[in-house]
Amino acid sequence: MECDLLLTNARIADVFRYRLVEGWIGIRDGRFITVEAGGAPGGIRAAETIDLAGRIVMPGLIDSHLHIESSLLTPRRFAEAILPWGTTTILSDPHEVGNVAGEEGVKWMIAASQDLPLRIYHSIPSCVPATSPDIEWTHEVFDAAAIQRLAKQPSVIALGEVMDYRGLLGPNERLRAIVRAARESNLLIEGHIPTLAGIELSQYLAHGISS
Repeated sequence: MECDLLLTNARIADVFRYRLVEGWIGIRDGRFITVEAGGAPGGIRAAETIDLAGRIVMPGLIDSHLHIESSLLTPRRFAEAILPWGTTTILSDPHEVGNVAGEEGVKWMIAASQDLPLRIYHSIPSCVPATSPDIEWTHEVFDAAAIQRLAKQPSVIALGEVMDYRGLLGPNERLRAIVRAARESNLLIEGHIPTLAGIELSQYLAHGISS
């Protein structure tokens, strides 16, 4: 076996059985190619070997929903703040940026999240404005076309929380078109439904909400 990096004498966190296992790890091209218990066998050709001397190795944490801008930090500074605590991947919903700076603001957040040690995926804000343009002013109003354009960004994997659930169940055709555009773009669709139950919950989920 060939690898770029061989980690020996590790204590590997088994997150399924809640235990530490003594073992070794092989990494090649930035990916784990093997994680094994026991001592590393002979015959492994590694460009670099590190003896971890019993240090613990564990999977990185994933935060599946947050708003970076709520921290008042740029993506780079946010990465610096959370990486030391074990979070290595996040799904960011730039909802506030979308409401304040529109589509170009969301594109800026996506661009500012590239080439960082923190892996950042993005969801497209679904509710810009959060409720209705008749009662809430925002930089611009997102429609289905905006969703289709932003869905082409490589780090976009979801439509952000559909919080105007009353609008989705009622007369808000703009929001329903946004959700349809997300489905057609093969995006996950995040929900936000603290009070729905019964038939209303079923109607909400029938639009393709997946979380």
